[in-house]
Amino acid sequence: ADVLERGLKRWEVRLVKIGRRTIAVLLVFHYVCLAWVFFRATSFANALAVLRQIGETSTDHANLGTLVTTALAVGFACHFFAEGSFQWLRRRFVDLPWFVQGPVLVGVALVLRQLAHHEIVPFIYFQF
Repeated sequence: ADVLERGLKRWEVRLVKIGRRTIAVLLVFHYVCLAWVFFRATSFANALAVLRQIGETSTDHANLGTLVTTALAVGFACHFFAEGSFQWLRRRFVDLPWFVQGPVLVGVALVLRQLAHHEIVPFIYFQF
């Protein structure tokens, strides 16, 4: 019984440490994101406007096209798949005949081209 109690106590201590660490990481992440908004804004008023827009929690996304929204959703969903799923997909692609692989690669390239910026975006630190 004593061994069991000490084991539970260790787990409690571990869970508290993990919880504190998780909260600390989340707080630092959100602080850095908040600071980044002010860092990138051209004025304090613009930064506040961005924060107000974030706070509205609106689902309107007029600046995102259907293709970009779909790509974001697929990318988000991929985080929930096991690594073996991607290995399975790779094996399936490798097993395809060459005359099927070509059009698949062209299709992927065209989708990536559509997702790309049409203008060159300057490196952020060159803007000072």
